[in-house]
Amino acid sequence: IIQDTMAQESRGHIKATDLKNRQELITTDSTLSLFNTGEYYYYCRFPPSTRYFVFYLHGLEGEWNSCSEIDDLFVNNGIGIIRATTFPGEIGPGERTKKILKNPNFTFGNYCTILQNSSCLVSHLADKFSILKYGIMAHSWGGFIAAINGTHDPRCDKTLLLSSSPDICHVITASSSMALQNVIDEAEKAKVGLSVDQYLWDLISPYKIDPKSPLKMTIFNNGDDFFMVRDNVIHYTKFCADLGKSDIHCEFIYTDDEQKHSMPPSAFWNIM
Repeated sequence: IIQDTMAQESRGHIKATDLKNRQELITTDSTLSLFNTGEYYYYCRFPPSTRYFVFYLHGLEGEWNSCSEIDDLFVNNGIGIIRATTFPGEIGPGERTKKILKNPNFTFGNYCTILQNSSCLVSHLADKFSILKYGIMAHSWGGFIAAINGTHDPRCDKTLLLSSSPDICHVITASSSMALQNVIDEAEKAKVGLSVDQYLWDLISPYKIDPKSPLKMTIFNNGDDFFMVRDNVIHYTKFCADLGKSDIHCEFIYTDDEQKHSMPPSAFWNIM
């Protein structure tokens, strides 16, 4: 490892309304307005001779600075790290669960819109820093976003999903505690092209993957995870394998609930 003490730091905010290709969150609930008008926060650390870039995206209850110990590992190996909030900055971890999982006015289309806009944020930052190739490592909710960029932005050639799944439809329908019944119903319909929010799901569907894409995706998960169910993850990797995409694979390495958001050291190097 080459120690590098001259890394440049940058931080700032991006208005949700400035994102290219963003979608307006359609709702009659004024408490959800921040998803349309808020600002995302980002922080970057680039070594002088950056050979690659990695985004870190946090989970539903995480923060932009979660797992900060990975920064030195990347930067000291010539890799720039970019951290970004996966929700507008004013919406803290405790409020996310209340607004998304418990709000009776929240729809399946709202799920898709928030994920689409977070994906646009990653692409916006790649544009901002003139990044030609990048990878993403992401926890839980952030993994949904990583899957979108990996399958829709050709610049994203590596994704590492931790305690996550590429397909939020399967996650929603697997657990009644993840969403209300109306959301579960629309997620089920989206799988067969019949959702009232089909357009929004099609924008983010990981099944749009190009068989010739250079994307490499690794999923580290807990086989007994209540949300990111083993069968859901295997379903997606098999779908990709049937297309000839053999470099999309998963490993079920966590043995208990306490470990499900930990990162094995080997996980870091899979993305480099």
